[in-house]
Amino acid sequence: MSDLVQLLEDAEALRTQVYDCLGSRLRAAAENNDLAALRELVAQGACANAPQREMSKTVGDSAQTLGRYDELAPRSLYLAAAQGHVAACRELLAAGADVNAVCGGQELEDMGSFVAYTPLKVAAERGLQEVVELLLASGAEANFSDESRWSIVHWAACNNHAGIVRALAAHGADINALNLHGRSPLSLALTAGAAEGAQALKDLGAIDKGPAKRKKKLEPESKTRSPL
Repeated sequence: MSDLVQLLEDAEALRTQVYDCLGSRLRAAAENNDLAALRELVAQGACANAPQREMSKTVGDSAQTLGRYDELAPRSLYLAAAQGHVAACRELLAAGADVNAVCGGQELEDMGSFVAYTPLKVAAERGLQEVVELLLASGAEANFSDESRWSIVHWAACNNHAGIVRALAAHGADINALNLHGRSPLSLALTAGAAEGAQALKDLGAIDKGPAKRKKKLEPESKTRSPL
């Protein structure tokens, strides 16, 4: 009986290692826009939503002794979206990737802070219009906001991505959402000097909700540059 238990444990450890290996390779293919590898890995059973796991310290580590999965680590769709790889995003979505999976901004985590990201948020922040439109059409949450209640519209407007502001609004995004400091996207876009982003919001009827006296630079609570 003990031999059977050991065999079952070994089989589970092997299954876990294969799952992790395929997931790791899929994330690399997504980030590098290697469509041939991506399709082959999906055909082999790679999970489009596989999270990253800490590396095992020894070859003999069992499934129980491997590090925990990092549920906030970037997954395949996020990695493809962040690089503007439209075709890779389309393949991953077809393979069942979660369009609203949340991950953390690693640079901010290293500084002891956490800001939540979705594939749509990073694409909108970086001005990747085609990726944004694909994700929105695939059901991405246009009103997602981070722990400081910065919405995707806040980020897109402050980074001067007028087309993305319009696309978000067309998919139901609240163009007057307020962050924790009571600032609307239009208020922050004007403060940031993001003229095109601000004009897009004005054309949509957005309100300028913020401090009465403007400052030349953004307040410390926000940045116009992507933290990723």
